[in-house]
Amino acid sequence: MDAGRSRAKAPGKHEWNSYENYCIAHESVLDTHRHPFINSHSVQIRLYDFFDSLLVVVWGEIECPNGIILTIEKYAETRVVGSGRRQRLQARTFSFRYNAHKKGRHPLLRYDNSHADDEYHVHYYDDATGIETEKRPLTREEMPHLSEVLDELQRDLG
Repeated sequence: MDAGRSRAKAPGKHEWNSYENYCIAHESVLDTHRHPFINSHSVQIRLYDFFDSLLVVVWGEIECPNGIILTIEKYAETRVVGSGRRQRLQARTFSFRYNAHKKGRHPLLRYDNSHADDEYHVHYYDDATGIETEKRPLTREEMPHLSEVLDELQRDLG
């Protein structure tokens, strides 16, 4: 690399992305032929008018093997970048909640930041009793994508 030139910092895991790519990323994970731990799902991605901007809401349930249900609730802010014909809508998630439980039983796993926007954490529960066994803080970068939560459930509970 030439002296005086620096590498551009790679964007963070949960940073701004085009709205189109944001939707494609979720839809590709939810395709039951692409992720083997999804039996079916009712997840929806919607844009809502919210005051002077648009809000992206991702919510629903994923039915997994062994009676595991993963409930998703995510909210993303939006912005428009570019001008004229080059205007593009971008989205960035600010509120996450992935809550896994066995059908008709207690929780197994929860990732969220619902208590405060910048306080990310994971909760683990005892499979037999439903008692919380661990609550660990996370950084925004450590907050998993949907595919990573599904991978963890498949690996640990599948």
